[in-house]
Formats: sequence, structure tokens, C-alpha cells
Amino acid sequence: MGNRGLLRGCLLLCCTLLVLFPRLLHAQAGSQAYQSAARAFQAGNLQDAFTQVQIATLEEPSNLDYQYLLAGIYFRLGRLDVAENIFRVLIRENESAYRKAYFDLANIYSRGGKESDVVEALEKARPVDPGRADYEIGQSLVRTKNYQKAIYYFGRAREKKPELYPRIAVHEAICLFHLKKFHEARDLLKEALKKKMPPETAAELRKLLSAAEDAARGGKPWHINGAVGFQYDNNIFQNPLQQSAGVSGVDDFGFVANVSGRYDVCKSDPWTFGAAYNHYQLTYFEHTDSGVLGARPSFYVLWDHAPFHSGLEYMYSHYWAGSASKADVQSVLPSFVIAQGDHWRTDVRGAVEWRTFYDLNPDDRLYSAALTELYLFQGGKAHVRAGYLLQTDDMMGADRGSYTGNGGMVGFQYPLWKEWSVDLSGVFLWRDYEFDPTSTPTRRRDNEQDLNILVRGPINSNMYLNFLFQHIWNSSNSRSTTAANDGSLDPFNYRRAIFTCFLSFEY
Repeated sequence: MGNRGLLRGCLLLCCTLLVLFPRLLHAQAGSQAYQSAARAFQAGNLQDAFTQVQIATLEEPSNLDYQYLLAGIYFRLGRLDVAENIFRVLIRENESAYRKAYFDLANIYSRGGKESDVVEALEKARPVDPGRADYEIGQSLVRTKNYQKAIYYFGRAREKKPELYPRIAVHEAICLFHLKKFHEARDLLKEALKKKMPPETAAELRKLLSAAEDAARGGKPWHINGAVGFQYDNNIFQNPLQQSAGVSGVDDFGFVANVSGRYDVCKSDPWTFGAAYNHYQLTYFEHTDSGVLGARPSFYVLWDHAPFHSGLEYMYSHYWAGSASKADVQSVLPSFVIAQGDHWRTDVRGAVEWRTFYDLNPDDRLYSAALTELYLFQGGKAHVRAGYLLQTDDMMGADRGSYTGNGGMVGFQYPLWKEWSVDLSGVFLWRDYEFDPTSTPTRRRDNEQDLNILVRGPINSNMYLNFLFQHIWNSSNSRSTTAANDGSLDPFNYRRAIFTCFLSFEY
């Protein structure tokens, strides 16, 4: 009896193995195909992934993990309707295990512009990952321009997923921009930049921060900016525009200040009307009578409608040299800027000036126009530029020689270290004067080359330290008519170097 029972047990075991072994083989084959499909999906080989997951599904049709991967492949292949049906079936079969499929459904609804369905699906996905749900709800609300509510969800997402703080801060700052809350955007971005993040994210945050600071300043009705510092000039009396050259080789230190304030009296997009005042001062330590003091009130109108920006300003200027009045200048200053995408910018500026002098210099009318083309890169922190300048100086009096000038300019700006940058430019000018017997017995022609190097870096968000070096080379075909050199020297052939260290500020 015992042997018969043992035999019956062995037969039962063999029958069980005969039934289960094929299933085990199919399950193993399905698992291997699924793993191959998952690897191909991660690598972006969708056709291989699709083939392998079909094999796995045929081996185990009831395995919902295989169905979830299949739905993901259909989504990546653009078969959104098939993917949506599979995700819905998974949720219906086992919602607790496949609640994550609500994130996938939200993605599908977003592709179709069904933002209300997106938010509903993400609310149902919240138990799986609350931070991700809030982040994606905020993105959906941005697409529907519900910026205030989006900020609320982004704030919740930052608390729940601190590792995404910088990326979330970008979206939140954009919402604040749309709501014109530039100061809040600036503070948020400054805080976000303290976190660890990839370099490309940090670059995007810095670009937004710069825009927020500019917008915060531009959003105020009043603005104050200027510069104060010290200057060394190794040839203070040399000026090619004077009718006679001054004494050469006299140097001096001086104090420089240039402070401007303006107020937007009326602002209604895209128009702005306002008034401004500028104070200019150059005071030499030893040659005090050669210093200049200027008072310059003005009125302006601006028109901004991206990508076009234009302005027109009228300025009245009165200058003193020493304690005596030097000149009155009335200026009309038009400008026009075209921003062409993120890289190209065209800048056109002009000037018409009526100058009345209180010394022996003749009164004149100065006309100028300048065209500059810029190519910006590194998020606007660097650029190269080139331009052309045309000038005409019409001096009053039939016997006084006017001139026409042409010039070219090239330059570039490039970051040196952190927020410090260098700006290097060269200017080349050619002036052709009419005959003027008070200046030279021959028709005068000048050549001038200017080199300008500016190194600039921030002290804080509003103040910058600047080091500026300028060098001028000037020469002409003129010969002096004075007895001292018997006409053998060019009074306009000189070199002049100016070094200025100054603090600039913007509020």
C-alpha cells in the first residue's frame, strides 16, 4: 500500500511538471524579451523595443507591465489614440498599481491641447508623486495664461521637490514677468542661483535675472544713473576740433562726474513721454580754468514695440569753463533700434546740434549719423560690432572752414571672469576741412585713430567699477603759421592718452 501511494505521488508530480514547465519556459522567454524591449526603449530604438515587447506580450498576455511598456512605445511612435486606450485599460484593471499612467494621460491630453483634462489627470496622479504633479499642473496653467494660479502650484512643487528648485524657478520667474512683478522675479532668481545646478540651467537663470533687473528698473517712473571717479590726461589742451591746437604735453589729474535723472511723465504702451536732467563735471586739480561744468535739461519721447525701439530727445546744454560761460548747445537726438532675434541688433542714432560759443571759437551747426550692427552671443553677455559714422560741421562765417568727417568703428565685448567683462573698440576718422586761413594756409585734412579699452565688473546689482583707457592718434596735412616753427610743424599731429577709474550706478 505504501509503494502504491508513493507511485501515485510520483505520477501526480510528473503530470504537474508537464503542465507547468511549458508555462515556466514561456514566462522566462517573456521576461527576457521584456528586458530587451526595455533596454531598446531607453536607447531610443523604438522599432526593436516594439518587436521585443510584442514577443513578451504573446508569451504573457496578462502581464500588465508589458502592456504599460507597449503603451509608452505607441506614445513615442505618435500613436496617441492606441496609447491612451492602453493606459485607460491599465487604470481600470489595477488603478492602485498603475496610477502613474495618469501622468502619461496628462501628456497625451497636453499634445491635444486639452488643458482642463491635463489638470484633472494630474490631480489623480498626485498620490504617486505630489511634487511632479504640482510642477506639471503649473506648466499647464502657464499654457492657459493663468499665471497667478501657476505660481501657487510652482511654489508647492519647490517645497516637495527641492532638487528641481532651479528648473521650477525658471517657470515661476516667467510667470512673474507676465504679471509685471519684476522685483519678485529678481529675488526668486537670486535665491535659486545659490543652489547647485547644471551649467546650462545656471546660464538661463542669469539671463533671466539680468532681464528681471532691467525690467525692474524700467518699470519705475523715475531713474537715476551716472558715474563718479578720477581721470588722468597726459595732453589736456589737444583737441582736433578746435581751430588752433593748444599747448602740447601738459598733463593733469581731474575729478569727473556725470549724473542723470529722468522721470516718465506719461507712459501708455508703447509710448513714453518724460523729462530728464544731466550734470556733467570735469575739474582738473592744477589747471582749474580748463575744467568744464555742464547743465543739460531735456525732454524725450520713446516708442517701444518689439522688435522695434525708437526715441527722440531734445536737450538744452549750457557749459562753463572755469567760472565763465563757455557755450550753449541745443540738440535733437533721434534713435532707432531693431532687435533681430537673440543674436542680431541694428542701432541707428543721429544728432543735430546748434552750438553757440562765448569765446573765439566760431558758432556752428553739427550734424551726425551713426549705424552700428551687433552680433550677440553667450546669452547676450558678449558681442562683436561694427559701424559707420558720418559728421558734418557747418561753421558760421563765410571765411571759416567747415568739415565733413567719415569714420568706421569695430569692437567687441567679452566676459573675463564671473560678471567682469572687457570692451575693446577702435575708431578710425577722416576729416576733410574747407579752406580756413585762420587755421592753416592749406586745405586741411585730418586722420584720427582712437583706441578704447573698458574693463567693467559689478560691486552689487546696481553699482559697477570701471577702468577706461583711451588713446588718440591725430595728424593732418596742416603746417603751423606761427613764427616759432616757421610753418614746418603740424599743430594737429599729437598723441593723447586718458585713463579713468570711475564708479557707475543705476537706480
